[in-house]
Amino acid sequence: MRPGIAFLDHALTPAERVRRAGRTLRAAAGLAPRDGATVVLAAGLLAWYRLRIAVAGGGHRLLAREMGEERDAERVAGGGDPEAAHHLARLFHHAADRPPVGGSCIPRSLALARLLRLHGLPARVRVGLRRTGGGLAGHAWVEHHGTLIGDRHERVRELAPLSVGRSGRPPEAE
Repeated sequence: MRPGIAFLDHALTPAERVRRAGRTLRAAAGLAPRDGATVVLAAGLLAWYRLRIAVAGGGHRLLAREMGEERDAERVAGGGDPEAAHHLARLFHHAADRPPVGGSCIPRSLALARLLRLHGLPARVRVGLRRTGGGLAGHAWVEHHGTLIGDRHERVRELAPLSVGRSGRPPEAE
C-alpha cells in the first residue's frame, strides 16, 4: 500500500472500504442536515483531489495552477465571513480526520479552498517553506481574506510564503 492513499489500496476488501466510508457518514449523521451534507461534500472533494494528485504523480502543478487562478478570482470575489469560513473548516475536518479520506496538506488545502468557494467565500491556498537541518520543509494552508483557516498558526508562522504567477511559475519567471 502506498502511504497517504489508503482508499486506493486494492488490498482492502469492499466491506473494509464501506466500513471506512461509513465512519465519515456516521460523523456527518450526528450533525444538522445541512452540516452533514457539507461533511459528505468535503469528503468527496478531498478524495477527488487525492485521486487527481495520485494519478498526476504529484500535486505541484495542480497546486501552482490553482494558486495562480485563485489570485485572479480573489480580485473579483465579494466580501467574506470569517465565522462562516471557520465553521466550514471545522466541518471539513470532520471528514478529513477520518479514514479513508485523510491526506497530506496539499489535497487538504485544495479541497478546503474549493469547499469555501462553493459556499461563496473567497479562499486562497498558500504554500511556504522553511529551512531544516538538511534542507527545506514545506506546508500548504488556506487563507480567507488573509486569515488562516483550518490550520494552526504555529505550523505556518515560520514559513516563507511562495508566490505563483499566472502561468504557475514564480512571478519573476514570467
